[in-house]
Amino acid sequence: MKLPDVIRFGSKKIKIVKIPASVAEKRKILGEYCSNTETITIDQDLNLIQSSNTLIHELCHFIFDEYCLDEETKKKDEEKICNSMANALCHLLHDNPQLLDYIYNSLKK
Repeated sequence: MKLPDVIRFGSKKIKIVKIPASVAEKRKILGEYCSNTETITIDQDLNLIQSSNTLIHELCHFIFDEYCLDEETKKKDEEKICNSMANALCHLLHDNPQLLDYIYNSLKK
């Protein structure tokens, strides 16, 4: 399954860029969201589960930034919140594969 090149969010387009594992390792990241360029970078050598979890984690950072959650929380707890939310969503969707179809079909109407 191919990672999308762009994710749309309203009028915004978030670019998805794969980076070599050596670059990710040097930067000590699996993925990263940059609000200045609206780009998510992801280690290209991650397996599907790691890649999906990392993508959701970085999208949580985007949402955190987009909805201007308060600065004190952002500075102190953003990473922990994004990590917890991404892990929980991946777990929920893994255990309930029909849930994504239901949500997708409900939102199409």
